[in-house]
Order: sequence, then structure tokens, then C-alpha cells
Amino acid sequence: MKGESLATSNWSFLHKLLFRLFFLIYVLIIVIFRNGKLPFINSIYIIILKPLQNFVSWMSAILLNGKVVTQPTNTGSGDTTFNYILLLGVALAAVIGTIIWSVLDKKRPDYQKLLYYLSVLIRFYLGFFMLTYGLAKLFNMQFGDLSEYRLKSTYGQSSPMGLAWAFFSYSAGYKYFMGVAEALGGLLLLFRRTVTLGAIITLTVTANIVAVNYFFDVPVKILSTILLSMSVFLILKDARRYLNFFLLNKATEPANLGYFNGKKHSLTVSLLKYALIIYLVIPEYINYSAHKNDFKVYGKFQVESMRQTNLNKLTSNNDSVNWKKIEINFDSAKVQLANNKTLIFLANIDRANNQLILFADGNNANRYQFTYKYTLPDMLLLSSINLPDHKMLLFKLRKSSSDYPLTNRGFHWINEYPYNK
Repeated sequence: MKGESLATSNWSFLHKLLFRLFFLIYVLIIVIFRNGKLPFINSIYIIILKPLQNFVSWMSAILLNGKVVTQPTNTGSGDTTFNYILLLGVALAAVIGTIIWSVLDKKRPDYQKLLYYLSVLIRFYLGFFMLTYGLAKLFNMQFGDLSEYRLKSTYGQSSPMGLAWAFFSYSAGYKYFMGVAEALGGLLLLFRRTVTLGAIITLTVTANIVAVNYFFDVPVKILSTILLSMSVFLILKDARRYLNFFLLNKATEPANLGYFNGKKHSLTVSLLKYALIIYLVIPEYINYSAHKNDFKVYGKFQVESMRQTNLNKLTSNNDSVNWKKIEINFDSAKVQLANNKTLIFLANIDRANNQLILFADGNNANRYQFTYKYTLPDMLLLSSINLPDHKMLLFKLRKSSSDYPLTNRGFHWINEYPYNK
């Protein structure tokens, strides 16, 4: 089989042993650490979820002196104790499975065809992850823009992850650059003729992701390491061709393009592939369309006018609602009153109903629910709903211009002196 560095007439015992081990590791990882995009993987995961949870509970009780670890929900972290114990379970299952497989199938000379199918599975798993991450950056969904809260924070107040996120949030151009690199690498992995270039790009991109996650303590170390290892796997699969081309100045053989070379099979595979790409891209775009106006609500606003009514009568000013400035961030808001006191709220945006909800934790008395509407590019109208005593508040807000050097400096071709504050 030309072009396959691992394809020989008879693999050595060690070669076959390592293949069995990594085959089981990667298949288990793809099912357990799913990306939610590959069809049918979620269905398998739902079936095995309860046994996985039971395993983690049992194993954690052994490893952590009786402490039972449960699966966390919506923490935003992939590096949880639950996931590390799952990873340990993957390793144990792969080792046990390799031993059993080696005993039952010790006479097979090689696993050339199975290697090809494993590489296809890894290509699509890795490619879909790269496409997902790339589109998230291109649609500005991962980092967003610099918030007022972040701009007012000092470096010392930032966490390492917060500092990294501020760095990425600052530059739209750099986000697009990263997004194009990730999406391009992922897209190239989906096509047999461009796998080589896609693997090189993806290896570079995932190595950078791992570096950021490790050195800035971003809690996606498990997943990013998995993606990097898969990129390395795709490179090693054709290691001889890479060595001949890049280092030894030798002619390289064409890569093996697989077992579906007939016109009928090729057409079917191509249609399925394009359907999968559409299946991935359209939901990402819909998600972007639903979120893109959120960022207009974030920022620092000056209250230009306010009306407070009760039973359709204009009431006297009340300091608790006589707002002067409003600063709205991703999950919080700060209100400066006319008497210069400050109120702090948690914030939530209901995109479906164009509503902004401000509330003090556990305190319904200080809960404000507004519908929001942009009347001008920098003018936001907030109309309250569901306030006690039939009270209504109507705020006309104008977005304040930023006065930070970071956001005002811009790009300069010519700098007589470095502007390094």
C-alpha cells in the first residue's frame, strides 16, 4: 500500500501492540469526550453516560478517601476531577482491551485497513473541532470584545486566563487570523487530497492552543492535549513521507487515498462529507446571528433621560431608581445613582425576547427586568416590565465613548518612538 509509512507486509509485535492500544484510546476518547457535532456519537454517549457516572463515583471513592465525585454541569471547565477520572478510566480500559485483543488476534499480520478507518475517524473528529473553534473566532463568539469591567481592571487583578482572554479580545484582526487558521486546518482534514497540508496546519495551531492553555491556566488542557496528540498521530502515520520531503531531499510517494476510489463510492462519500460540513456551519451561523446583538447591550452608558411612573402618574425622584450611569457587562452590571452611590447587579440577557434582567443575588426586591431596543447606533432604550406596585421605568441611554489608550490607539505604520505604556 503506497504512501502509508505504517503499512508493511508484516507488522512487528510491538507495532501491533501499540496500534491496538492507541486505537482503543482514541475510539474511547472520541465517544466519551465528544464534540457534540459528529452524528451518532451523542446517541452512543447518552447510552453509556450512566455507567460512566457510576464508574467515576466508584473510582473517586477509592482514590479520594471516600469522596464521591459527580459530573458537574455548565462550569465552563473541561479539566474537572470528573474528567480526569474518566481519562484514567479510558487508559485502564484501553490497557485491558489491548491485552484481550492481543491474545485473541495475535496471528493477524497487520491492521492496515483498520489504521485507515481510524485515521478517517480522527480526521473528522479533529477537523470538526477545529472548524467549530475557528468559526467561533470568526463570528466573535469565543472571546467577544473587551468589556468595561476588563478595561478598568488592573493586570494584577486579572487571572492568567483573564489576561489571555483580554489579549485575544483586544484585536479583531488577530481573532480572524486565528479563526482562519483553525477553520482552514479543520476543513483541509476533511478531504483526502488535502490531509497532509491540513495535518501540518492543525499541528501548528493545536500546539499553540496547548501552550496558551498550559501557560495561562485555561481549563481546557485535557481536550487541547487530545487534539494535539491526534494531530501528531496524523503526522506520524505518514512520517516517512514527511522525512523524505522536508529533511532528506528525497522523492515522496503519493499518499494512500483510501478504499473508496470507485466513482459511485466517491460520490456517496463526497455528498455525505458536504452534508456534514453544512450540518456544522449552519448551526454555528444561527448561533452567531442570535448572539451578535448581545455585544451592543454591553458597555458603559450615560442616562440621558428617565421616567418613573406609578399607576400612569409621574412620581417624584427616588434615589434607588434615579440612575445616572449604567455599565453592563457579560454577567453583571453596575449602576451609579444620582447621589453617587453604586448598585451592583447580576445580569442576564434574554435574546429571544430582547430583555435585560438585572438582579441582586437572591433578592427579588432589587430585580429589574427591561425590554431593550436600539433607536440609534449609540442609543439604547430600556423599558421596565414586571416591577412591583405597577411601577414603570423608562431609560434613554447613550453609549459612552471609550477613553482608554488601549481602545483609542489604533494602528500606525509609522512610529518615531515606541508607544509602550
